[in-house]
Amino acid sequence: MPLNFMQRGERWLKEDGTPTDRFAELIEELIREVGSMTTNAKLIAIRPVDAAITKVYTSPTSQEGGRGTIITQFSATDPLGAEVYDVYIGSVADSTTKVIEGETAPANGIAPSSLINQLVMPGDSIFVQAGAGNTIVFYASGTERR
Repeated sequence: MPLNFMQRGERWLKEDGTPTDRFAELIEELIREVGSMTTNAKLIAIRPVDAAITKVYTSPTSQEGGRGTIITQFSATDPLGAEVYDVYIGSVADSTTKVIEGETAPANGIAPSSLINQLVMPGDSIFVQAGAGNTIVFYASGTERR
């Protein structure tokens, strides 16, 4: 790896205190690199109002520069610890894309680890379905790969 101008001891400020062109180039390169890295983000935080299947997140498409989303945290919380829920991951929510079925949402919010490290392909979505509306709070975070 070649040395950058700062490692070579070149000045990065002009006499008037403004950055040199070389420094500006380095900062622009750094911004591009940071922008291309993965970002950890809140994917969902929702309490569905009814028992219908609800699309809660869509992974950026490959046309948007996405390479999929890795789920890093998932929880479903029901204050009474009694309601059940389903989770689907795919382009549609049906029996072929169901990844969690009839799981009881605990009061402490800890959910099964089967969704952790699950890949949501570019353009695919996460869908949730609560057994009853306005009871379960879903939360997930993940890494959007760019």
